[in-house]
Amino acid sequence: MKMEIAKLPKTTTISSKYNDVMLGSSSKDENGNYTGGQGGDQTGKEVYILNWYGKNWTSVLRPKDSALAERIATACEKGCLNDNIGYSQSTRNTLLA
Repeated sequence: MKMEIAKLPKTTTISSKYNDVMLGSSSKDENGNYTGGQGGDQTGKEVYILNWYGKNWTSVLRPKDSALAERIATACEKGCLNDNIGYSQSTRNTLLA
């Protein structure tokens, strides 16, 4: 799998050229905590898709193959919409298994 790691400018903001980029994100469990929640997305808001926002991002992975990029984007979207995937730092790697 060939990917390019592109360095982003330190001044990247939502008004930048990246404002058509979507992110898959999660930040807290159903109780508003980082750990201790039940498995899965209890509220439908634990894992979600949002517009790019300026943060301290240092790089972005860009597949050189457009078909691979589409598969990655589709997998991310499906994961964000899957209510069996929730948020908890203490069990964050269980999805890999």
